[in-house]
Amino acid sequence: MKILITGIAGFIAFNFTKELCKNKNLKVVGIDNFSDYYSVKLKRERVQNLKKLKNFRFIKLDLIEKKKSFRFLSSINLMKSIILLLKPEFVTQWKILQFMLIQMFVVLAI
Repeated sequence: MKILITGIAGFIAFNFTKELCKNKNLKVVGIDNFSDYYSVKLKRERVQNLKKLKNFRFIKLDLIEKKKSFRFLSSINLMKSIILLLKPEFVTQWKILQFMLIQMFVVLAI
C-alpha cells in the first residue's frame, strides 16, 4: 500500500513516517515545500534522514500550486490511503485541490 503524507518535514509527519516505514509492506511518498514557518535547516535534515529509508520517496512540492500538484497527483499510482498533515491556515486553500482526490482521505490539522 502507498501512503502520501504532506508536510513531511514537520515534527508530526516526520515521526509518523519513521513509524510507518518500519512496515516494509508500505511505501510512503512524502511531500513538503520547506516553508519558513520554522527552521528550514531542521526540515531538510529530517527529510535527509527519511531518504535513507528504502520504502520512502520525497517530492519537493507546494500543494497550493494547482498545476504542479495536479500533474504530480495524476502521475502517481492511486493510493489506498492519503494522509494530509497541514497547518490550519492551509486547510481552506487545500479545498481547491480536493477535486483531484478520488479515494478516501484523512485530514490531520496541526
